[in-house]
Amino acid sequence: MGGVNVVAQTFTPSEAPSNGQWAKNTHWYTIKNKKSGTWYYLSTASTHTDAQGNLMIKGTTCTSAEALWCVVENNGGFKFYNCAVGPNKVLGMTGDEAGGRAKMYDEATVGSNVWTTFYYNATATKPDNNIEANAFRIASSGTKYWNERGGYLAFWNDGKSVQTGCEGSAYVFEEVTGSDLDEKLTETYNNFSSKISDYKSTFANYAGVMFCFSQESLNALNSLPTEKPTETSELLKTLVTLKNGLSAFEASRIMPTVGKCYALKNYNYNTY
Repeated sequence: MGGVNVVAQTFTPSEAPSNGQWAKNTHWYTIKNKKSGTWYYLSTASTHTDAQGNLMIKGTTCTSAEALWCVVENNGGFKFYNCAVGPNKVLGMTGDEAGGRAKMYDEATVGSNVWTTFYYNATATKPDNNIEANAFRIASSGTKYWNERGGYLAFWNDGKSVQTGCEGSAYVFEEVTGSDLDEKLTETYNNFSSKISDYKSTFANYAGVMFCFSQESLNALNSLPTEKPTETSELLKTLVTLKNGLSAFEASRIMPTVGKCYALKNYNYNTY
């Protein structure tokens, strides 16, 4: 694994993605946190995030690749990538204490005020049956640790975060492999394919129309893969292709130009 080490026997870091693809033998994990006796998963699904995409520790299920994460070593710390979001985005955190927020950022354009490398600490808290848990902080020194605050993945600036009894900063990793991995990848593939199909049927007759998409964008959407690979490695690549294709399509919506005047015509009656 090129020098990649097992950390506290709880998760194995993967090699960094490159050229827009995951590294071979990437390790996928669910990451969960316990609150008031219930386990909650980190996920990028819309049901697990707010309207701005900030991660909320609220989902009790993890059926798709949106709840799968890989961890990559970086300058003594770790970066977190999400399987459904793709290898070009990385988990980043901003803000302070309970007001801290975490979401996925384009790795190539992360701002200077966003933390994307997190440093590991073993935590004395063992949430269930002596399960080993992990704590992460945003600096190589200091005490600003990940913590559940008001339902969000935020911070608690206190060394108590790694002491016994602090479940808010205790994050448990469970590796997902084999048929469990294939099921989650398949659900994500089906979700992406359904969304692409909906776009095709909705906008097929509106090429070039304001608030819709150009014919070029529709052609690019039509060129996306339509067959699900049987091999896990190929399915992972296809998910990246579909995700990138969907993102590019959604970003290409034709919008009005600020300062330019437009006439509005009723579609049914052909009148202005």
